[in-house]
Parts: sequence; structure tokens; C-alpha cells
Amino acid sequence: MIFSNFVFAIFFSFSCWGQAPSAVVKKAPVVDVKKLKADDTTGRRQFSDDELQQKFFNNKSVSKKSSTESTKLFLPVFYERMENPLARIQARGFGQLTGLVNLEIDGSAMIAILNELVEKKALQKFSSVADECQKLSGTKDGVAVATENVCWTNIDRFKDSEVLVEFSEQRLEIRIRIPAELRTKKISSLLRYGSANFDEVTNEPSFFSSYLNFNMSQDFRSDIINLKNGRQPLAGQYDSGTRIGDVVVEAKARSIEKRREIPSSDPAFIREDVRVVTDFSSLGQRAQVGDLTYPVRGFQTFRPMAGASLFTQLSLQSSQLTLPTGNYELFLKRPSKIAIFINDQLIQTLALPAGRHNLRDFPFVVGLNDLKLEITDDLGIIEVQNYSYFSSNELLKLGQNEISYSVGAPWTETAGLRIYDSDKLTFSAFHRYGFTQSLSLGAHLQADPFQTVAGFEFLFSTKLGYFSIEPAYSINQDAPSGYAARLRYIVQDSTEKDKNTQFTSFEVGGFSDDFAPLGVRKPINPLNAKFQATHSRALSKTANVNLSLGYNFNRVLSNKTTDAYSLSVGGTKRWFDGFSSNVSFRHTRNAVNIEEISVLLFIVWAFPKERQFVTASTESASGTSRADWTYQPTAGVGGFTSRVNVQEKQKGSAYGESIDYVGNRGRLSQSHQVDVIDEDRSQNPFVPKRSVHATNLQAASAIVFAGGRFALSRPVTDSFAMLIPLENLKEQNVLVNPQKDGSYLAGTDWLGTAVVPELPSYSLTTIVLGQKDLKQSVSLPQDHFDLKPGYRSGYAIYIGTDANIYLKTKLINEQSEPVSLVAAQVIYLDDLKKDQVTVFTNRSGLLRSEGFRAGRYRLEVTDSDYEPFEFTIPENTPAEFELPPLQLKARKK
Repeated sequence: MIFSNFVFAIFFSFSCWGQAPSAVVKKAPVVDVKKLKADDTTGRRQFSDDELQQKFFNNKSVSKKSSTESTKLFLPVFYERMENPLARIQARGFGQLTGLVNLEIDGSAMIAILNELVEKKALQKFSSVADECQKLSGTKDGVAVATENVCWTNIDRFKDSEVLVEFSEQRLEIRIRIPAELRTKKISSLLRYGSANFDEVTNEPSFFSSYLNFNMSQDFRSDIINLKNGRQPLAGQYDSGTRIGDVVVEAKARSIEKRREIPSSDPAFIREDVRVVTDFSSLGQRAQVGDLTYPVRGFQTFRPMAGASLFTQLSLQSSQLTLPTGNYELFLKRPSKIAIFINDQLIQTLALPAGRHNLRDFPFVVGLNDLKLEITDDLGIIEVQNYSYFSSNELLKLGQNEISYSVGAPWTETAGLRIYDSDKLTFSAFHRYGFTQSLSLGAHLQADPFQTVAGFEFLFSTKLGYFSIEPAYSINQDAPSGYAARLRYIVQDSTEKDKNTQFTSFEVGGFSDDFAPLGVRKPINPLNAKFQATHSRALSKTANVNLSLGYNFNRVLSNKTTDAYSLSVGGTKRWFDGFSSNVSFRHTRNAVNIEEISVLLFIVWAFPKERQFVTASTESASGTSRADWTYQPTAGVGGFTSRVNVQEKQKGSAYGESIDYVGNRGRLSQSHQVDVIDEDRSQNPFVPKRSVHATNLQAASAIVFAGGRFALSRPVTDSFAMLIPLENLKEQNVLVNPQKDGSYLAGTDWLGTAVVPELPSYSLTTIVLGQKDLKQSVSLPQDHFDLKPGYRSGYAIYIGTDANIYLKTKLINEQSEPVSLVAAQVIYLDDLKKDQVTVFTNRSGLLRSEGFRAGRYRLEVTDSDYEPFEFTIPENTPAEFELPPLQLKARKK
């Protein structure tokens, strides 16, 4: 019943809930640089010199002004190769046939912009301008909101051999170029997409959105004879997320094909977890009702149950845990891409300009983190930097809380049905608090009608390392009370000269005979106490060694019982770029006195430019050797990953392959593995080898809904964005975040809407629309969208415009002379809510602009003595429409 209600909610009438939020474009104050936002969202294409030789932004040019009267306008300011301006600043100059002369700009605004981009030492070059503007504005820091007292400064005063402030008379724009060594340090947080910039969130998610993922899997095995062709039952996995306002409904299910050859009492469709989730972002906490997922700590155990929970969600906070004090600083001489690997897993890729950068907010895991930064500049030169950081004690910041409170009825699954036991109502909780930067304390409790487990947690750091002390106590209705304790010590050192690190940890734990974790009614504890130690250190930038020792003091449960231990010694060596090896020796003995000695050799040979790598391993104890080759030419839509493997085992060999394909609307994968088994020839030496073939086929896709629209997509991982093309983009191929290698995140096609299904929640993600493949007469009013979705959010973003008519005409005065170099606003009279179109004329009075639709318009020349002029574009007008010359009349005095 719960699941059926949820499915109904997914497809609830979108006419009630759907909405398509339009882009929110904020016009910022002129000189408050941290809030500056490019307000030119028209996105119209650059006009040719023949069409527009002078293009004025926002206002204010009048062709009839005298030569002694200056022209005022707003100029966009661009940084390096940025496509969108950082800001617009006031400017004035004298218009002549050759263009603007004696150009002056708002000096306070330019100083404020340079203050954000240029190192303070280099800013001394413009100290005289800053001092003059400070006196005029009366401020102390030189950042003043422009009023009637504009600090007019000739642009030539910003000329410098290093910091280049260049004015383009043809484009009427200012572009700032700064050498890498003079740029201010930029902080790149890995909790957001890309490097720090001045962009803000441009779109809000839909009030109602939903998605349904489905993954179908089909297996074939040659050794199954009771099924035709060895085809096993078709299996399906489904999960969905529906968001209504601030509330999210999550549900999961699975299906299995019913086959007569395999009798089963399980239903064909089985409901799994269903829950309602809401986040309290300001508190960094998440609440759930339904089938719960909740964190546990210390000696707690996770018990599946349905109920209610409230716990800290670290992804909601910028930084809950204490992060390393050292800075990961980079100095890039050229624009580069930074691939960030943690423990050989690609975490994120940043595109950063030249200059100084500080990387922070790494998603470190508990334990040792091998951090690798692979830097590729725009010339293709690759540099690799390696670091290590150990995140262990999870010390909280001063005043920070980490909580988890859950209560519910545990459940078990029988014949595909969940049975909830309300007689075993369970409570699970822990609370941790950061008393100082180096001290965190916590307590935890779990209880049901038959058992109680409670404990404490003491975490503190010293100059000698980190310490963790965790005592616990259990009360059991069916057994005596018991206790347990654990002590950890961790230390990490690094040498500043070569950044080599060494890491050491010790852990000691003990358990009484009757200590019972939750769910264990009659405990049997063969383990009396245990000791574990690890040590690793870098011998050089290319080599390191590691050592681990574990020893279990076991209770004597039989005459075969003995203590158990494990000893491991190993090392890693990088021989040259892309080629490294790892060798380890291990000696173990288990609780029944069976020993095993093994040697493992592992080799990795990577070819980053070719997008290939090869791994090979051999292990002595099992007598198994394996080699794998992987090829991944592109990671986006249309990309695939192919793998080939061969194995040699004690009783045979094996080989296989797999291919994973990323499509615009789904994912496909297939694998085939062959095991060649050597039969026992002791009775018959002529028994042939037997081969077992196993094939797996998978197809995954999703149906998404937002803003009253449905679309087909790849499976949604968290949040998603639907990019819905309007009239001028129909039958156009719009790519989302296109890359140089031809890959992209999503794209419009014959199904229309493009869907980006992998948006991480609570992280700023930039979506960029590619315009390379669009027709010349097609424009994108907005091609950048900055999104920061909540948990399981969906966006409906309309791209393009239904104003797809390209207007051509000429403005003339009453003497039939061209009205040259003027700006005008064109108002759509049939719908005054539509955005006005700003148009310009060249020296010949020619007007060329897109952004029109059929209907009535009024043209008003900015700051002029001309009367408004009304005209009409008829229905069924072609994409390019030319009006006869429009004759403007002078205003009556």
C-alpha cells in the first residue's frame, strides 16, 4: 500500500505541481565586486562590422549630440578569456567618426575589480588613482557605490606593461589580462564545481519533481541445464525519488521473472525501502520517516527497522570534520585541468586558470588517504603531485554537534514480504560534541525490550598524535552483563623538505565473556583481546614501505584453539611515469592453528594520453595470476569502457571481456567470462577440460519529471536537471558541457529535452550549453546555469527562445538621413511581460537583431528627441524578416 501510494505520487497531476523556473539574473551594484553579476543574458551572437560597427550596452548614445557633449554608456569588463563579464562600469567619451576619444571610466569600480584579481604589491601601480577616488567618495577602502560623484578617470591611467587593462573600440568592452605570478590566490573548494568565481545560483529547483530508475539484468550460464539456453530469470532493480517542496519520498523495489522451471514462493515484485526525507540545511541535519538508514558509532550495530530518525548529514555542511592544516597550494603557469585522485579513485576534475590556487574541502575517507593531483596544461604537458593525509579520529570543530537519534520497529523479510515486529521497538542514538579544536566527546546508546548497549567516546589530539578511548557496557536479559573497550593511537609526521610522510597507528581492544552487541541474545566471544599496529613511510617521492601486525588473544573453546595473528610487509615503487609495482609478504595463523604464507605482486602500467592502463597480479597461496587491460577513450555521452582479462588458476584458467556504454538516455553493459576447469583425472586420465560460459547483459535508464514535463534519461544518482528546448532550438543539437575530446554530459535529440542526471546535492554545479553546432541564426539567450540542488531535486530549465525572428531594417529621420549609432528599446505590445529587446544601429542606420516574434512592437530610441514608432511583424513570417526603412519623427517641443 505504501509503495502504491508512492508510485501514484510520482505521476501525480503535473498541472498542479509542475513549474518551470526561469533563470534568475541579478543586476549587481557597480563596484561591489563580490556581488557583481553579468546582466547581459540575451546571449545574442556577435554582429559583424558591417551589421554593427558600434554596439552600445544598456544605454546611452545619441547621434544628434554636439561634439562638445560626451556620450555616456556602460562597458562590460571581462577577465582573461571569460565569456561572461565580471561587471559593467560607467564610461564616457566623445563620439566622432573614428569612434570614442578621451575615454574615461569609473575609477572606483575599476580599482575594486583589480583589488579582487591582482596581488596587493602590483596594485601599488594604481595607488594614485585609488587615492583620488577615495577622496572623492569619502571611503576608506576605495570601494564606493557610485552616486552622482563618479570618479571619472582616463583609461590611459590604467595602462601598464604587466597588468593590462585593454579597451576594444570595436567591441566596446574592457578586458583585463594579468600575468600568472601577479594574480591573487583563488580558493577552489571540492564541495563545488570548478574554481572560485563571481557566479551565483541562477535557477531554483521545481516545487514538484520525480524520477524512476530501472536496471534490468539478464544472466546466461552454460552449466545450468534445467533452464532453456541457460537463461536465468530476468531481474530488475528500481529506485525513485519524488520531491514536493522540502519533502522527499524515496522508494526501492526489485522484480524477478517467474519461471516454471524454478518454483518460488516469492512474489514477482518485491517492495524494499520506502521513506520520507527532509533536510534542515541550516542545522546540517536530516530527518527520516519510514524504512530507516541511520549512522552508528562505537560498538553500535545497524538494525534494519521502520520508524523515525534525525541525524547529522555531513554533506549539508561545508566542513564538519577537522581538515588538515597544511594547504594544498598550486602555482599554474598556464590554464590547466586538475584531476584529483584519492586512493586511486578519480574524485573530481577542476579547470583552473593560470595563477595561484588553494585547494580545500577534500572528501577524505577515514584512514589513510593517498592524494594525487594530475595536472595537464593547455599544451598537454602533464605533471603529477602526490600527498598523503590520515583522517582517523573525526575531531569535531569547536561547538560542532554530530547526532543520530532513531526509533522504530525492526523488520525481517520472509518470502519477499517485510514483517515488522512492534514488540521489539528499538532505540539507537549517539551524540558527539566538539569541546575544543583538539577534544571531542561522545556517548551512544542502543536498546530494545531485551538488551541495552551503552558507551562513551573520548577523542583528543596532542603533539604526539591522536587518541581515541571507547568503553562500552551491555545488559542482556538472557545473559549476564558484559563490557568492552577499545584504545586507538594514531600519529602522522611529514618532512617539510620533500613532503615525505610516515604514519603509525596502534589499536588495543578487549571483550568480556558476556559482552553482547544489539541483536546477539546469547553471546559467544571467542576473542578475549586483540592488538593491531600499522606503519607506513615514504622512502622517497617514488617509493614507500608498509608494515602491519595483528594479534588475537582467543579464549580456549576447544583443545584446538590457539591465538591467531597476521603479519604483512610490503612496498610500492613508481619506476617511471605511469608504471608502478607493489609487492607484499603475508604470514597468517587462524584460531585453529592453520598457517598460511603468501606473496602478492601487483603491477600497474598506465597510458593517460591513450586512456588505457594494464594491471597484472600474482598470488602464491592460491596460485592465481591475472592480467587486465582497460580502455576508456571518453567518459561522457557516447563513451565506453572496455576491459579484457586473463587468469591462470591451480585448477584451470579463465578469460573474459566486458564493455560499458554511456548513452544519452541510458547505460548498457555486457560481460562474458569463460572458466576452463581441469577435471580430476585420477580415475580417467582422458577426461577433457570443461568450459563454463557466463554472460551478463544489463540496461539501465530513468524516467524523470519536473516543470510539468517528462523525459527519458540515464539513471539519476542524486539530483537532475531537464533542459527543455524552445522554438528556435527545435531540431537543433544542443550539447551540455561539451569537452575537447567530443564527449558531453547530455544533449537534445529527436526526443527533445536533454537531462543531466548526475547533479550532486548541496554542491554548486555549472551547466554550460555548447553553441558550436548551432545554426548561425540561432542564439541562446542564456548558456550558463549555476545550480545548487537540494537532496533529490529536479530542475526544469527552458533554453533558447520562441522569439526566433531575425529582424532587418533601417532607421531614418524626416530628412531620410540615417539615424546612426543609437541604441533603442523595442517593446512587445502583445505581451508586456516579455523582455524588451535592446537594438543598435551602425553608422549607416542599419538595424540587425534577433529576438523577435510575430506581433506588434513599439520602438523607443534611448535619450533622443524622436517619437516612439510602432510596427508589426505579421504571422507566418520567415526566420529572416526585413522591414522597409522606419522613418522616425522628431518630438514636438
